Amino acid sequence: MKRIKPKPQRKSTPPVLNGRPKRDTRWKPGQSGNPNTQFKPGVVANPAGRPMGARSRLNDAFLEALGEAWVKHGPAALEWLAQNDKTTFVQVVSSLIPRNAKLDVELAAKPIYVIADRPMTNDEWVKEYCDVGPPRSELQ
Repeated sequence: MKRIKPKPQRKSTPPVLNGRPKRDTRWKPGQSGNPNTQFKPGVVANPAGRPMGARSRLNDAFLEALGEAWVKHGPAALEWLAQNDKTTFVQVVSSLIPRNAKLDVELAAKPIYVIADRPMTNDEWVKEYCDVGPPRSELQ
């Protein structure tokens, strides 16, 4: 059987030997080698680039077209989705609710299961085990 020697671990870099702190060589804004080559205030880097407001015009046009399409097809599309693809409909509705929304939800009482020695009707069960409220048959 051949014995495999473990790889030697790489040594860490030695500390600075001259006693001075290391110089930070990372680039910082305003620290170029030649100040005459830096961008001056008010000078545009790409004068042939995207004109001012072009992106907002695109957004406005898209939102206007989307609004027109919603008025024309939106309610019918939601109705079709609710009838034919319920899971996608629920996903669409839940995606519109903000994640930090707080909802007040009242939970119904959990059913109580009782083992009886004889078969019971709903009315008999309500009379025997419920304190208040209408009979269970009226609730359905």
